[in-house]
Parts: sequence; C-alpha cells; structure tokens
Amino acid sequence: MIHLQHITKWYPLQKERYYIFKDFSLHIPHGAKLGLIGANGSGKSTFIRMLNRTEYPNMGSIRIQGSVSWPVASGSGFQASLSGLENVRLVCRIYGILGRRMQSVVDFVHESSGIGDFFFEPIKNYSSGMQARFSFMLSMAFEFDVYLLDEVTAVGDQSFREQSQRWLQGKISKAAMIYASHSLNEVKRICTHVLVFQKNLEPQFFENVADGIQFYIDHIQMMNKEVNKQLIA
Repeated sequence: MIHLQHITKWYPLQKERYYIFKDFSLHIPHGAKLGLIGANGSGKSTFIRMLNRTEYPNMGSIRIQGSVSWPVASGSGFQASLSGLENVRLVCRIYGILGRRMQSVVDFVHESSGIGDFFFEPIKNYSSGMQARFSFMLSMAFEFDVYLLDEVTAVGDQSFREQSQRWLQGKISKAAMIYASHSLNEVKRICTHVLVFQKNLEPQFFENVADGIQFYIDHIQMMNKEVNKQLIA
C-alpha cells in the first residue's frame, strides 16, 4: 500500500516555482499495477524518484508499506567509480545479504546480465545499454513489494528482451508495480490502474485502465496537437 498525503513538489524556475504537485493526495491499493502516462516534463519521473526516496516532496508525506526497488533498468543510483561486482556486493550489504547468499547474487547478475568481463570494470565505463542490463538483472535478484519502472520494460537484443520479460512478469505477478511509459498498449496490457499526468494540473487517477487511456487521448494528446499546430503556424 502506498499513501501520498497532501504532496507539494516544485522546482525553482528563474524567479518562479514550477509545480509538479500541489496538495496532491493518492491511495494506491495493495498489489496494484499503476501505469503513469503523460507528456514529457509532466512529473512521471519525479513521482518515481519520490517513491524511491531519491527526491522528497517540499510538503506532505509518503507512506509505503513494504520494500521498494530502485528504478528497474536505470543506471542511476550506483557508485560509478566502483565495478559492477563491487556495486552488487554493496547493494547486498545494504539489504543484509551476506556470505553464500551474496555470492549467489553476484553469480546471478554476472551470468544473466551478459556484460562479460565488464562486470569487473567501473560502471562509469559501461554503455547506457550495459548499465540498463546490469541494473535490470540486479533488480531481478531481489524480492521487492513494489517494483519501479521508468520508461523501460526490457533492454538489449531480442534474446535478452525475451528473458527480461519473463523475469519481470514473474516478479510483478507477486508484487505491486509503478510503471511510467509512453506506450499506451503496454500500459493497457500490464497495468490495473492509471495515473494521468497533466502539466500545471492535478494528476487524474483511474481505477479502470481503459478510462484512463481514453482520458489521456481526449485531453492530453489533443492538447499537444493543438499546441504543435500553433507553434508551426
């Protein structure tokens, strides 16, 4: 269960404040697969970072029952000067996994990520794709109550995409998920609820995925088309 109470989040913009949320409250049911849809800059990634506690609201509180993953397939949050091996060991220590259990996690991530000897190199030397594969498989090595996904559900070649989809489906079948995506088809396929983000307006929560997607098509996409027409004119 995730409960946001009277959240206000803003960023400084010259002499003004750019608000993502203003006194926003939301209850996300236990086990929900929540899709986040909206235009770029509307707040989807900020929402995920607040749930991951890498950012905090300016006002209000967020209560989460259970453990929360880092954003799956994101290269952020790791110590770039350390190797993949050292980062795996560091994460294991944070979660209290030691000894043989730690070694099993190390072996799993090394073998399943497919990055070869780069596993022993500093993460700052990884390509973005390698970082995504490393982060994804490290996420799959742990059991979380809530999985966070920001724009990416699978990375790499066809074989790895198929493998990662199977791993992810297995994980989220037993856990909640917060999924930011531009793919309405993916949201429709795997989500149970939808949160539609609108610039300068309060996000709209929908318990019915089809209703949320239709609201997005009718209000957000049409608004963007009108703005683009004005810019072209």
